[in-house]
Amino acid sequence: HGTQVDYFTLIPIDNDALPIYNRDAQLFTGTLGDVSAWLNGLLWAREYDRMLKVSDEKKRQRKEQDERNRRLVRILKQES
Repeated sequence: HGTQVDYFTLIPIDNDALPIYNRDAQLFTGTLGDVSAWLNGLLWAREYDRMLKVSDEKKRQRKEQDERNRRLVRILKQES
């Protein structure tokens, strides 16, 4: 979207891809060059965390599943 310059907005693909964000969240908006730089920064940050042993793929997946479980419990409580 945009006027004279093409802007892109990155959003979560679905509720399972990035569970901490809602489906309508805009993660980033900018030109194609801006998006590329943002994604490179994201990759750099993940690699940095991995080198510091602050986080890894297994921990990330566990925390994402915890969030999915919290949402499911919330939905089930609302239905009863």
